[in-house]
Amino acid sequence: MTLQGSKMFGDLWKRKDWKMRINTLCLAVLLVCFYSMAAAEKIRVDSGVTFEDFSYADLGHTEWVQAVVPASPRLSLLGRVTVIRRFQESDFQGTVGGSLRVGAKTGLEGEMSVSPGARIAPRFSTSWSLYRALATVEIMPHYRFSRYETTDVHLFAMGVLWPITRSFQGIGRAYVSATSFHNGPTEWNPAFLLQGRFILNSRFTIIPSYSFYRESFEAGAPDQTRRFSAHVGRIETRHRTSSAFLVRIAWEYEGRSTSQSVGRYDLGIQYQW
Repeated sequence: MTLQGSKMFGDLWKRKDWKMRINTLCLAVLLVCFYSMAAAEKIRVDSGVTFEDFSYADLGHTEWVQAVVPASPRLSLLGRVTVIRRFQESDFQGTVGGSLRVGAKTGLEGEMSVSPGARIAPRFSTSWSLYRALATVEIMPHYRFSRYETTDVHLFAMGVLWPITRSFQGIGRAYVSATSFHNGPTEWNPAFLLQGRFILNSRFTIIPSYSFYRESFEAGAPDQTRRFSAHVGRIETRHRTSSAFLVRIAWEYEGRSTSQSVGRYDLGIQYQW
């Protein structure tokens, strides 16, 4: 190895991103453990990575792995670990939750996440969803609470899933959020989502969507706030390679009223027995 090559190798480990490499290694170990557990317990494992290309900052990315354990015919338990890297910060988040089918057409889902000392992720969050199948549609009321470093956010949503044909489903969701600043006012913001699911065959599904949201944030002094709005377009493809494996690939573009943009690229894998 040349002297220059040795110097480059040493510089790589002297940089601040050595922590990122360790976190990635830990996540890979957790992923292997989850898949090993799944093989023994017959559970479902999902994993994925999302890259975020900010027009105003360095590339960010999020890795996650999730396991769903069928505890009974009506009850399933969930566990998830997530690593978020954005704006030269890195947060680790743990999530537990579950879903309960109350009746033939009604179910309840809930989860709780913690990320102690987080700078970009919620330090604590919990969400609850109810789904109720009616004659022709399925309604989905939803509530989420998130506590960030400087704000608390309450999110209320109502969604509808409408199976229009055997090969197409329409989904619509309306949101309203209350952002309560710890040293400032509470501001209300709207959002909505329109999504279509084209089921081409038993293996391929294409999911285009469009959403709009408005968000409040602190600007300078703790008691000064600002808002921006964003339009988001997304296209997602799901391919079931076999009865066990499903691969998900998605691209998303977000344009903001502040003349900034974010491009997101998703890759996910699901294994189910």
